[in-house]
Amino acid sequence: DPTISGGFKHVFAASSKGFPSHPAYARHSRKAREKRLFAGPSFFNGKGTDVHHRYIGWLLLILIGFPVEPLASETIQITDFGGRTLRMKQPVERIVCLIESALSGIYMLDAQSRVVGVSTNVYEKPTVDAYARMDERIARKTLPAPGNWDFVSIEHVVALRPDLVVIWAHQNEVADALSSYGIPVYGVFIQSIEDVYKEIADLAALTDTRKRAIELEKMTRETLDGLQKQVQVPDAMRKNAYFIWPQGNLETSGFPSTVQRLMDHAGVRNAARSIQQEHAVIQLEQLLEWNPDLFVFWPRPKSVLPDFRADPAWARLKAVRNGAVHVLPDAFSCDLWTLKIVHAIRLVAWWAYPDRFPDFDPEQERIRTMKRLYGAKWVE
Repeated sequence: DPTISGGFKHVFAASSKGFPSHPAYARHSRKAREKRLFAGPSFFNGKGTDVHHRYIGWLLLILIGFPVEPLASETIQITDFGGRTLRMKQPVERIVCLIESALSGIYMLDAQSRVVGVSTNVYEKPTVDAYARMDERIARKTLPAPGNWDFVSIEHVVALRPDLVVIWAHQNEVADALSSYGIPVYGVFIQSIEDVYKEIADLAALTDTRKRAIELEKMTRETLDGLQKQVQVPDAMRKNAYFIWPQGNLETSGFPSTVQRLMDHAGVRNAARSIQQEHAVIQLEQLLEWNPDLFVFWPRPKSVLPDFRADPAWARLKAVRNGAVHVLPDAFSCDLWTLKIVHAIRLVAWWAYPDRFPDFDPEQERIRTMKRLYGAKWVE
């Protein structure tokens, strides 16, 4: 999926200009400095005692300060998913975010007021309805949308005067063009939940919201740990799941991929795990050989779901015979490239092992997840 975007790798560096780091040099410099500062007769008795000189010297240092240059201001430094290093002297104030999944992370960090431009995908349904709950600018469609993962209007981006642009990590030409204007670019590419943690941590470093990032990661890890305990089953009882993209019923995901991570955390086997491709097209014969226990569809209208029972070949599959054909409810609440993947994981785990989730209410769980991730601004 080209909207994929992508653990803590940010560091804070302070300049030590004027202070060579080698200890021998530091000791030598200190003695020379003391000799220059404390030379001369004592103010107390004129005899030039070293002890008195030392006291007077320290008094002067307290009164007039150390004769060195001040330390440079702290610098924010991170490395994006394309290997580019960003250095900022202060948190960013104007963000153009052209990857919707990364934008979702910015809203989770409660840094949405810094956003001055979004992806065109944000204004597509049902995504626009979700953001309209949290941001009046999107509800009124007044927040500019100068591009997305596929096309970017450099002219329109530059006109927004951003101090940070977030794009897909593989949009190298866009990154080079924006860099020529002196605009910092952060590229994202997500393949695992650890990548999501990194993305959140990096965005938090850039927006001075590190406390919230720590809360989000802690909350997500605790949720996944709890789910892992609920779906611990013997290998002989572990269900096999087949994931289906909307482009076709024989289009799925192998390893490595966010789908593989979804399956792992849900306690099921990815039927296509032996295929080393994120997006793969298989033959029906291969699917018949796998004979999965359940199907998991990426969100699509139920009205367009095929009637597998009417096809003799598909009707032989275990998932079809048992009615274990499931559809993720919507791309926003089940976004596999954000922390919202936890909701998708819960659903797959519930579909595979319903007896382990006796009181599970999918709609209430969705609302609870959205409120925990987005905070008070999420309104149903």
